[in-house]
Amino acid sequence: MEFKKVYWSDIRKKFISVNPKIGEIIDKLEVSKKYYFYYAEYNYGSYILKKGKLQIPISDKLIPLEHTTISPIIQNDLNYNLGSTNPVSIILNNTTEIFTDIDSSIIPLYGLINPGSIFSTSRILSEKKSSVPTLIWDMTAGARSIFIPQKLSEKRANTALKRAYQLKNDPPKALLDQWDIFKNIANHSSWGKPWKTTILFFTRQWFEHKNDPAWQSFYLYLYQSAWLSSDFWRNQFLWDIAFSAIQIKHGIKPSQHIDSITRYLLAIGMNASPGFSVTSDNKHAPIERIITAYKNVYKGCDNYETILVPQFYNDSDHPLYLSLNMRMWLNSPIKNFEKPSFINYLCEIRSLLSKYIIDLSTDELNIKGSIMEDVVKNTEFKFFHNGQEQYYGIENSHHIINYDKHLKIKNPDILISSPFFRSCIQIFKKKL
Repeated sequence: MEFKKVYWSDIRKKFISVNPKIGEIIDKLEVSKKYYFYYAEYNYGSYILKKGKLQIPISDKLIPLEHTTISPIIQNDLNYNLGSTNPVSIILNNTTEIFTDIDSSIIPLYGLINPGSIFSTSRILSEKKSSVPTLIWDMTAGARSIFIPQKLSEKRANTALKRAYQLKNDPPKALLDQWDIFKNIANHSSWGKPWKTTILFFTRQWFEHKNDPAWQSFYLYLYQSAWLSSDFWRNQFLWDIAFSAIQIKHGIKPSQHIDSITRYLLAIGMNASPGFSVTSDNKHAPIERIITAYKNVYKGCDNYETILVPQFYNDSDHPLYLSLNMRMWLNSPIKNFEKPSFINYLCEIRSLLSKYIIDLSTDELNIKGSIMEDVVKNTEFKFFHNGQEQYYGIENSHHIINYDKHLKIKNPDILISSPFFRSCIQIFKKKL
């Protein structure tokens, strides 16, 4: 890992390759060496943020920015974001994932943040105290919410992995427990050059000219980016009103669980919340290394090429999935679900979703011109369950592979036994 001070001339070419628009704006500013950045490299799975606190990579260690061993100059340069130690940043290479750990559930908040994305602007751009809390999320280099959708707990196969990569991990009990093993495999020295996420941190000096006309284009770009990325959440209360109106019209009072999941499905279609999707892209994680390890060493996994990560609807050409066995929604806990009743939950979600979509399709709620209009017209939701007794509109999990050519499943029975696929909803774009 690496951490160093760099100037615009040092980093300009790489910066412009991932975000030419703001790169051109900085070019026109003709900034002096007073305006510099910190360049940081993080190995796969390393924490960049821990409970909102920036971790500085020093040699092979991660040290909180506020720690006494970090230079006061660096602390002053980066600790400017109104109570947060997370400075404004841009991803230069590979990805990061922001997530939170609630009730022992890892919940991806913003999917995977791609190269060229600028984040942590809300607080510094605010003229007053920000309403954004700082201590509720973590960020890792590459995907944290990553898994092969089958149980990988076979003792002999895990022993083989331990020997090959000097692992200390116990077999994973849950799908998202696989990440810790993936991380240790991917960072093993036998692969040679480490997989790294590269981030550039803006220093305090970049935000000392908010009232300077010469800097107007720079701040306007940041404001516009923050505004666009918060569109759904700024208007969420309006959709809450619309959904409440639909419930009153039909005389229904769905449970908080059912309503939360149904609204989350629509948020996926609106590109506001992530779902899970198959990936083979090494920018999300060291996918090739993971596949090689499970193909050549573990050997007890037929579906090693099917790896899922959180992605946004507009960022993926693949279908997205939401599983009742893997919580992604925030305002109701999955632990209150009774697993034998998952088929009934799927039926209730499907029924409520149908009411929402039908009523949103009418002129009564006037959604023309909104992203929700596109969701209602162009997005399809399919429901799957692994039970032998089927219900109207709920297909057997075996059939998932018929709708997703990207699932490299050698044995379709895995779709029945997989904790993820046995009770799930598939979200994809209709063929027009």
